[in-house]
Amino acid sequence: MQCQSYFPSYGSHCDLNMDNNGGVRPTNGILRSTHYNNYVSSLPVAEFVRQTVLRHETTFRHQVQELHRLYRRQMELMGEIKSKELYMNNLHLRPQCSDS
Repeated sequence: MQCQSYFPSYGSHCDLNMDNNGGVRPTNGILRSTHYNNYVSSLPVAEFVRQTVLRHETTFRHQVQELHRLYRRQMELMGEIKSKELYMNNLHLRPQCSDS
């Protein structure tokens, strides 16, 4: 079983069921708040989840602000294009002055 954890660790990704010599060691199946197969998390799980949620909320808030900024800029550009088109159409509709 490959180790794929969402929790921070200070080590390489490894098979938690393998010992240092490549042999399979028995798993005890004990799951405590911060220990699993001699793995110790740097933070309690609840604190890690809380920090992750806060980080995601900050990222989401920034993305929403950026989306609103881009939407306003898009509206400005569309307004400029529309006014240029109206100006060009107005030039074509004007009667040409002749000096005859």
